[in-house]
Amino acid sequence: MKSGYVAVAAAVMAGGVGFLAGQRHAPVRETAAVPTYSVAPVATGSVAVAVVPTLSPGARPTTNARRDIEAEIRALLHEPAQRRWLKLSDVARSLRPSEVPAALELADRLLPMQWRDQFKYQAIENWALQDPQAVLQFAAGFKARSERVNAWREAVKELARRDPRAAQTWLDALPAAADRRELLPQLLSGLAETDPKGALERLNSLPVGQRRAARQALIQSIAESDPMQAAKLALAEGGSAGGMRYGGDDGLASVLQTWIGQDPKTALDWVRQLPEGARKRRAVRDTMQQMAFQDPKVAVDLLDQLPRGAEREATIQNVFQGFAGKDPDAARAALQRIADPNDRSAAEMGLAQDLASSDPAAAAELLSSMKSPRADRVWAFQNVATEFAQKDPKAAMAWVQSLPQGPARTQAMAGAISGMVETDPQGAGALAMQMPMGEGRNTAVQALLQRWTAQDPDGALAWAKQLPAESLKRESLQTLVWQMGEMDPKQLAGFFAGLPAGESQRQLLGDLAGRWADTDTEAAVAWARQLPEGKTRDSAMERVTHQWSMQDPEAAGTYAKDLPPGQARDQLLSTVADRWSNTDPDKAAEFAMGLTGKARGDMLRSVVGNWVARDPQEALKFIGALPGDVGRDPLYEPIASRWAATDPAAAIAWAQGLPEGEGRSTAIASALGTWASQSPQEAAQFVSGLPAGPAKEGAVSSMMGTYAQADPRAAAQWIAGFPEGTMRDNAQTTLVSQWSREDPAATATWLNGLSESESRQSAISAFVGQMSNQEPEVAWTWAGAIADDNQRVSQLENAARNWLRVDPARATAAIQSSGLSPEVIARLLKP
Repeated sequence: MKSGYVAVAAAVMAGGVGFLAGQRHAPVRETAAVPTYSVAPVATGSVAVAVVPTLSPGARPTTNARRDIEAEIRALLHEPAQRRWLKLSDVARSLRPSEVPAALELADRLLPMQWRDQFKYQAIENWALQDPQAVLQFAAGFKARSERVNAWREAVKELARRDPRAAQTWLDALPAAADRRELLPQLLSGLAETDPKGALERLNSLPVGQRRAARQALIQSIAESDPMQAAKLALAEGGSAGGMRYGGDDGLASVLQTWIGQDPKTALDWVRQLPEGARKRRAVRDTMQQMAFQDPKVAVDLLDQLPRGAEREATIQNVFQGFAGKDPDAARAALQRIADPNDRSAAEMGLAQDLASSDPAAAAELLSSMKSPRADRVWAFQNVATEFAQKDPKAAMAWVQSLPQGPARTQAMAGAISGMVETDPQGAGALAMQMPMGEGRNTAVQALLQRWTAQDPDGALAWAKQLPAESLKRESLQTLVWQMGEMDPKQLAGFFAGLPAGESQRQLLGDLAGRWADTDTEAAVAWARQLPEGKTRDSAMERVTHQWSMQDPEAAGTYAKDLPPGQARDQLLSTVADRWSNTDPDKAAEFAMGLTGKARGDMLRSVVGNWVARDPQEALKFIGALPGDVGRDPLYEPIASRWAATDPAAAIAWAQGLPEGEGRSTAIASALGTWASQSPQEAAQFVSGLPAGPAKEGAVSSMMGTYAQADPRAAAQWIAGFPEGTMRDNAQTTLVSQWSREDPAATATWLNGLSESESRQSAISAFVGQMSNQEPEVAWTWAGAIADDNQRVSQLENAARNWLRVDPARATAAIQSSGLSPEVIARLLKP
């Protein structure tokens, strides 16, 4: 068994939603008459949503034998967590289109949130692959905008594959611009599978901000049919303004993976001819790692394309690990040709890691040849020793004893002890306790408990109870919580409760409460509530309330409401508000109104923020009906922010209609900030139309940081139309601070193009301040352009000090010939 198996399995279960959501499964086909469709707007609450499909009369799908989906779901609720994930997923994937609506209603009624959302996602995804237009029509009835958009994603992509014109017509008819922007990448991705050229033309016609969001999905789709074109697109994106922030390298890695699978020779030739630089290094790295599993000899031949350093060594390790699995003899031969000691050590690590399961003695021999392994590599000794001890405990211990004293031997001992658990857990425990006190023994105990708990939780707990007090480290006992499997949580709770009181005990009990609530919320809540009043109970209740508020938010809220005022009460009410308002905002708001003071205001903020994202009209109706003694101003900000995420124009219009005051100003600024993060050009166009004055200056200030981060060149062009004054000075300062962090050269080019003015001076000062730590030589050069004498000298001194730390020779020469006063020069060069 591979030594990392348990940890990997635990990680997969912990991230079950994301893992399962990424899988595409063959849909269950249903015999049906071929439907015909028409374009028809369908009302969604009080918001009109354009939807393409309407099934014509007589075109209803036929169904096979009825199945009792409710009984299937109820039966799964009693399954252990791991099986529950898998079986719920199987049910969702097996649904026929005609069964999906009823199954979604059952999921809302029967499943806890953490299971419900995933079940619904998979059921709708599967339906969309069979009948995308039906899903587009059905999902329009979802009140929550997030649910609608998530349901539409796969459907619009599938429709674009089949009928691009119908998909575009449907998308254009959506009233909310935010929905159109968010779904456009899915449409282009589907279109690219059948018409890559058309998808690319459509992409290039978009505004810059929308183009970036859609490019990544398009790149991946084009890679299947034209990987060279996709790779060029990925490179162009990686070199765009803002550096690599928009996924150019990630996109290229994925494209290369596809390309190498189709035509490795052409892909390799293309990578080799790239111009030298960071993008080529990343492309070579990604290619080497992919080729390690197809043709590792070719991957090794690419080694000379990578510069020396940590990235090169990590890549070598990955390549040789794949190489060993494919051809261990060839891998050993290639290892002998590596002369550089760091490269050789990395290759040995990779070989040892792969050989550990099939030939642990050979893996151990390889590790023994490493002289004084670095701290970041000693973990391999633990993995190899674990595998070795599982097959031959005596030989493994002899190898461990032969290693010189140091971190590598400590890690190997922990691994050997862990490996012995399957055959002799008590003997392994005795060996662990013979180790000297300290980090090494703690590591061994943790590794031991991890395996022992998975194999025999009662035996592991019994052994842990007898550990001397100094060995009861939280990091070791934490293993009992996360590996407890079928262990009785009451038994574990009793053990933890008997530990010495303090922060360690409190954290252990809190973590146990959270894990327990995942599997049996009712029992976990009952246990946590009976704990003695104090921080320990507060911690445990905070952890169980995350689950409790999804299953019974009213009961959780009532418990929190009855607590004495303080941090614990505030935290629990916040958790309840967040979860309850996502499922039943009316009830959550009604509950919040029963509170008083700060607690009422805090909960209302959370509730209306989530409510407006689901149903803005209902949320606003609730705000309008609030009694006069409830302050509305604090509620405007979350409404504006969340509403602007789905319909910025409507959110802005609403905010502008509020009464003059701080609440109105905050709401406008919040809505603009959100709008600018999604479509900065549209937000900027709106702000440009505002009349001059404090309101416009505040609007510019609220969105400038987001705009500068999203598209600095466009932000610079926008600022160029501002008149000289405070608004322009502040906007340029914000732009420079953002832009120079990502692309100093482009920022400097822009500064050089500005005509001399007070705003240019402000921008130069901001640039110098940003560069002083990042690129002190650049800061020194630009500081000389500052007109104000005092400020210039101050910035020169600051840049000089930083420059002296990284390049004392060049900095000293520049300071001595700078023309600064002798006093300043002496101060800077003082030993």
